[in-house]
Amino acid sequence: MLGYLHRVSTINKNASRLVTARVIWSTALNRFRPAPALLASSVVHQRRNTSTSAAAAASTDTTDPDVTAETERLVSGVLSGDRIALSRAITLIESNRSDHRRQSADVMRRVLSATAAAAGGTAPAPGTPPRSIRIGISGPPGVGKSTFIESFGMYLVGLGHRVAVLSIDPSSTRTGGSILGDKTRMINLSRHPSAYVRPSPSRGTLGGVAADTSESVVLCESGGFDVVLVETVGVGQSEVSVRDCCDMVMLLVSPGGGDELQGMKKGIVEIADLIVVNKADTAMLSVARDTKVEYAHALALNRRSYPGGVQWTPPVRLCSSLESQSAFTPEQSAAAAPPSASVAAAAELHLKPIWTDVQKFRKAMAVCAVMSDASLCRCRFDDDVMVCCGAE
Repeated sequence: MLGYLHRVSTINKNASRLVTARVIWSTALNRFRPAPALLASSVVHQRRNTSTSAAAAASTDTTDPDVTAETERLVSGVLSGDRIALSRAITLIESNRSDHRRQSADVMRRVLSATAAAAGGTAPAPGTPPRSIRIGISGPPGVGKSTFIESFGMYLVGLGHRVAVLSIDPSSTRTGGSILGDKTRMINLSRHPSAYVRPSPSRGTLGGVAADTSESVVLCESGGFDVVLVETVGVGQSEVSVRDCCDMVMLLVSPGGGDELQGMKKGIVEIADLIVVNKADTAMLSVARDTKVEYAHALALNRRSYPGGVQWTPPVRLCSSLESQSAFTPEQSAAAAPPSASVAAAAELHLKPIWTDVQKFRKAMAVCAVMSDASLCRCRFDDDVMVCCGAE
C-alpha cells in the first residue's frame, strides 16, 4: 500500500513539473512571436513581391458596380482637393485586405491617368522645377520633428502654399499598435484649410517610413498640395528609406548632437541635403552654434556626388521651433490671414533661411532634370502593383 502511494505521489510531481515546463515554454514563445499586425505587414510585403502572373490573376476578378462607383467618387474627391476623400483613399492603400488592395490599385491608376492627362501627358523640360516638392524630415527621437513641422508648415501656408504632412509613427513590436500622436503637436497646422496632416503607422517596416508612403505622397500631390512633408519615425544612423520617396532630405539634430567625426559618418548624415540644428533656444544657443560649426566643417570635407554633376554642399541652419511656433496664433490657423509682425519676425530669423535653401536645392536639381514631376515620371503600374522610383 505504501509503495502504491509513493508511485502515485511521484507521478503527480512529474505531471506538475511537465505542466510548469509547458507554461514556461508557451510564455517564451508568446514573448518572441511577432505581433499579428506585423505578421500581416510581412504578408503584404511578400504579396508585393509575388510573380507577375499572380498579380495578373488578382486583377482579373470581377468588380462590383458599387465598388466602381465608390472608386470614381474617391478619385473625383482626391483630384478636387477634398481632404476627406484623400484620407479614405490613403486608408485603402494602407489596408491589408485583398479587395482593398485591388480597389486602391484602381484608384491610383485613375489618379495617375487623370494627372497625366491634365499635364498634357508630357514631362516638364529640363530646368523646369516640378509642380510640387517632397521633403523628408528625419532625425533621432525627441529632436523636435513634429514641433518643427508645425512651425515650418504654418510659415509655408502663410506664403500661399498648400502643405500635406505624412507623419510615420512606429508600431509596437509587442502588440502591433501605434499611438499616432505626432498630430497632437500640430494643432494649428492640422486645422488650417490649406494643410493636411495624416499620421500613419510603420507596421513593422524598417527604414523610417511605411511601406505605402510613396503612394500616399502621390495622392497628396494629385490633390493639389505643392509641398509634401514626410516625417519619419525617430531614426538612427542606418534608416535611409526616406530618400527613395522624397526629393530632398532634411535632417534635424539636437544641440551637442555630434562633432566633426559624427558629421563625417555614413548613413543618415550622408543622404541629408540640409541639416537643421533644432532647439537653438536661449539656453542652448551657444551649444547649437558650436554644433553647427562642427557639422559645417565635416560636410565641407565630405562632399557628396549628385546626379548630373550638380554641385551642392548641404547647408547647416539653426532653428528654434518653439520660438517660431509661439508666434503663430490660433486665429491665424482658423483662417488664411496674413502673418502678423511677430510671425514675420520669427519666420525671418528661423524659417526663411531654411525655405530659401529648399528653393535653391530644388532649382539646382531641376537644371539637370534630377527632380521631375512625380505624377508623370516617378510612378508606374506593373500588373496592378505601383512602382515608385523615388528621386533618383
